[in-house]
Amino acid sequence: MPRSDQMSQTVSLSPEDVQAIEQAARDYFEGWFEGDPDRMARCLHPRLAKRNIDQPDRFDSPVDENDWQSMVDGAREGRGTKYRGTPFHVSILDATSNMASVRVEGGPYIDLLHVGRFGHSWRIVNVLWEPRPGAAEVADR
Repeated sequence: MPRSDQMSQTVSLSPEDVQAIEQAARDYFEGWFEGDPDRMARCLHPRLAKRNIDQPDRFDSPVDENDWQSMVDGAREGRGTKYRGTPFHVSILDATSNMASVRVEGGPYIDLLHVGRFGHSWRIVNVLWEPRPGAAEVADR
């Protein structure tokens, strides 16, 4: 079996690409925490798939799902604003010239993002998230 480091196709991204990927992640978290539907809308691809394993200790756990519209509406409704001003950290874990895996951790959340290049912009296509261990109660997401 090949070692995982031999399978990696990571490339060196331009500073502009790194900034754009990090900006998409910031727009996602800050759009939620600040209740800004415009920021949320611009960072997400219209076919977004966002999921959470509701009860990870169960083999048959339901999977909660959100899409672009529910995230934009949730930001508009201010569902994450009780965490306004919460610090968070963005880490690009891996990337190619057209896609990146990003971890964002802050407030009560840990989110793993798949971000793709669309022309000159980077947008979030997939999200898998869970409550951060030891964090305060998680609001509806």
